[in-house]
Amino acid sequence: MIVPELVVRSRKIACAAVTAAGLFVTYLSPAEKKAAAAKRTLAVPEAVLPPLDRPVSPFVAARLRPKRRVTLGSILKLLFAVIVASHIALVLVIAEFSLIYSRVDPPVNSLMAYRAIFFHWTIQPPRPIPLKSVPRQVRNMLVWIEDGGFYENRGIEFAAIKRAYEINKRLKYPLYGGSTLTMQLARTLFLTPEKSYLRKYVEIWIAVEMDALLSKTRIIELYFNNVEWGKGVFGIQAASYRYFKRPLSELSVDEQVRLITILSSPVKYSPYNFGRSKILNLRYEDLADRYD
Repeated sequence: MIVPELVVRSRKIACAAVTAAGLFVTYLSPAEKKAAAAKRTLAVPEAVLPPLDRPVSPFVAARLRPKRRVTLGSILKLLFAVIVASHIALVLVIAEFSLIYSRVDPPVNSLMAYRAIFFHWTIQPPRPIPLKSVPRQVRNMLVWIEDGGFYENRGIEFAAIKRAYEINKRLKYPLYGGSTLTMQLARTLFLTPEKSYLRKYVEIWIAVEMDALLSKTRIIELYFNNVEWGKGVFGIQAASYRYFKRPLSELSVDEQVRLITILSSPVKYSPYNFGRSKILNLRYEDLADRYD
């Protein structure tokens, strides 16, 4: 039959073609085989490659450049550079503000802004008062109850911080901070009241720098004029008018003691209701026994 014969012939022709192709590939010269392999493995198409007598454009050079591998070492180097840069920036910023605050009273501090923005409190206008107008016994009360080593330390008390850390570890919550007067002022001027070990670390850095750049007299003066003394109340003179309707110089010793007593919890308690707190009541009794 004709059809089977055609099928047989077509198969023979196909086999012969495949054999011829194999022989062709087999008998390619070494140079021709190398050129064929290079064309198959070339990463960049020939159309992209510029002529040899022309400069390579940055776009083509970027495509031809081998990619760098991201290693753990490179990540650690980058992280270290970021940490160093952030510390340098912190030191420079605090130094600049400390030099300004050595002569000028800050019109607003970070704690005021925090309370106004996130709590929507009405902030009473500050009433700056020079340190010489603060009765000496009020200054002594503050140092006695808040930071007995204020005039000797360098802005921080490592023993107090260690005790606070041990208590917080038992409580499993950063409740106590072991802060000096300078550290309290540092977080009032530059940080927020949110408690964390990171904030405490930054607070220590700022306090040490402030102690180095500001006199003890100026630090305690800034403290009396900036720390929180109630909802929207900042500074002891503003607190005196807020709670007793008259200036600090006209307060009785008992009223002065009450103002200093509530410093550790001025938002929750006032000079009239701190007796509900056992800790504040002990503070009041300690100050009253010593100064009243």
